[in-house]
Parts: sequence; structure tokens; C-alpha cells
Amino acid sequence: NALTPLIYLLNRLVPIHLEEGLEICVRSQDLPVGAGLGSSAAFGVACAAALVKLSYSTSTSPPSSSLFKNPEGQPSSNDLETIYTYAYYSEVLLHGTPSGIDNAVSTFGGA
Repeated sequence: NALTPLIYLLNRLVPIHLEEGLEICVRSQDLPVGAGLGSSAAFGVACAAALVKLSYSTSTSPPSSSLFKNPEGQPSSNDLETIYTYAYYSEVLLHGTPSGIDNAVSTFGGA
């Protein structure tokens, strides 16, 4: 069940024409599960950001505003909205009716 959000993100964001395999490595320092720390939202945002960046790099027509066009390497506000949306829907699959606050803090900061 914990992999459902990642599988959703992979299906939505990884191009089918990707000829090479994809290896995803997640390292965690024993975050307590179910402790209300927003770790699933942070995980969803991290995965969404990485896969959005991958989808931009392999697209034949990447969006005009992308993670690769910003000289500082920072995502644009449009990129952040895209990342937030994918991460939020991955949380819906995991929790049913998340508030979206954890995803927003993980995506946009400002806690």
C-alpha cells in the first residue's frame, strides 16, 4: 500500500518511451510511521519533483518554464504547482482525504 503513490507518479510522469530502466533509491532515518509528521507528503513531493524533472528532460516538447531553464536550478512557480498537484494526488491515494497542508509546506516551504 505504501508504494501506491509512487506507482501512480511513475505511471503519470515517466515516459513510456524511456528505453533505459529507472532506479529509485530512498534513504530514511527511521521516520516513525503514522506519527503525523508529514513524511508521506514529503516523500510524495520529493518523488514528484524528481519525476517531473525527469519528464521534462525526456519530453520532446518540454514546457517553456521548466526546472532546467532556471539558471539557479530552482523550480518556477508553475513547476511548483505541478509538483504540488502530483504530490497531492499521490497523498489522496494513500490517505483518502488529506488536507493538502503537508504537501503545500513540503512543496512551497514557509512552515
